[in-house]
Amino acid sequence: MASYHYLYCQQTDECVEVVACVGNWKGPRIEANVLQAFLIYHFLTAPGAPMVTWEAGSVSRGRFMVDSLEELAEQRDLAGDPPREKLPVLVWTEQNHRSLAARAEGLGDTLRDLEAAPSGGVWIRRTSDGRLIEPAGSQGL
Repeated sequence: MASYHYLYCQQTDECVEVVACVGNWKGPRIEANVLQAFLIYHFLTAPGAPMVTWEAGSVSRGRFMVDSLEELAEQRDLAGDPPREKLPVLVWTEQNHRSLAARAEGLGDTLRDLEAAPSGGVWIRRTSDGRLIEPAGSQGL
């Protein structure tokens, strides 16, 4: 059985997957850049907003999960004026994180600069046991 856990911002109704539990395997399925962009965006736009870790079914119980600003706007228009807890949750993914980050002044440019840097534009992460998670195709550090 699989479960997916998200870091969810209660103020903005946005989330990003942080851990997937599939069988005996646990770990992130996304690039570190997506999580980093999500965290920077929320630091800039909603400083101090509470974030919680939710299992995917908990976040979306009775709610839509959408992954584009266009779909979010469409769902909100269709919903009219329901209670906030019934509005869609916006999910940051590898496909959408640049366009979502562009909403914060300067953050989109910062991400583009990082991606053009000699490092190849990937934040390297260290696991709890000290291993480095490197970008696909890297030669090692």
